[in-house]
Amino acid sequence: MWKLLGRNGYEGFDPMKGSSVGFMRSMAQVANLPVVLIESDRETEADGTKGRPQQAFHWDSLKSLYNGGSLRTTGVKSSGNDTYEPQFRAALVISQNAPVQASTPIMERIVHIGFDKSRHTDEGREAALELNRMVARDVSGFLVKAVTHEAKVLELIEQHQRSFEKRLEAAGVKNQRIQKNHAQLMVLVHALQLVCPITDSIRTEAIKMLAELALEREQALAKDHPVVERFWEAFEYIDSAVAIEGEDGSIGRLNHSADPELIAINLNHFVQIAAEMRQQIPDLHDLKRLLKTSRQRKFVEYTTVNSAINRRYNQRLEANAIRRPSTLKCWVFKR
Repeated sequence: MWKLLGRNGYEGFDPMKGSSVGFMRSMAQVANLPVVLIESDRETEADGTKGRPQQAFHWDSLKSLYNGGSLRTTGVKSSGNDTYEPQFRAALVISQNAPVQASTPIMERIVHIGFDKSRHTDEGREAALELNRMVARDVSGFLVKAVTHEAKVLELIEQHQRSFEKRLEAAGVKNQRIQKNHAQLMVLVHALQLVCPITDSIRTEAIKMLAELALEREQALAKDHPVVERFWEAFEYIDSAVAIEGEDGSIGRLNHSADPELIAINLNHFVQIAAEMRQQIPDLHDLKRLLKTSRQRKFVEYTTVNSAINRRYNQRLEANAIRRPSTLKCWVFKR
């Protein structure tokens, strides 16, 4: 695809392999062209089967680029207070195996397209080999055609974007930012016929796929973060397990709340019981950062709770035995 823009032998750049200044300069080098980040997030294991994605940099720092904001502010070497704020005039593409894990505003700004081999055919392979033999000189006319049709493309956006947004809303996509971003791409797919010999059936199929991707993004944002999901899976398994009384009289449960409408969890107690039951749990640092975003069970507060578990434990003890504290600091959620 780079050959369409007259660029041979280029894929993108890895922000992990350069300085912050080099990263910002790479982001500001081009206008009306894609800036591609390669493997910004990596898995802890080479095959991606273990561990969690290691975030290379803070995705929220790129939020302002969505509206063509400034990349960074530097001082101008002069006697005054002049500053230099280069604007982002490109399109950001993130190409990596690990899915992007970021805040909701960033995730709403991303159109996620997965590539796999499910529809590979012999004809497709022959076409790919033919494309591979081409050089930029053969196909770079795309860029010229796209620029010369600028007025028509903008006219199509003006005519059709709102109708595509309404189509997505009718399909169940309620998030307006997701509607806008996917509708823009749907219009641009529609406009591709101005410069490429794309059939109506291919165009219709591509627009239908973008509508499906918008709905998938809406549903994905309604779910909990994967770390939070793993936490609740471990909680449900442990808390629903048959209580077996140990030597210390512990009942082996996790919910410290006496209120049937609430769940109160002390994370240190959770880690202890999970280790005893050989359950793998997410990193505590990540949990404390993400638990407040829980949707499956809405977060209420982090507060001191009269522990129902410790109360039952203390009731079993003799008068001179060492008792557990009656209160604990817990993360409280609605059941």
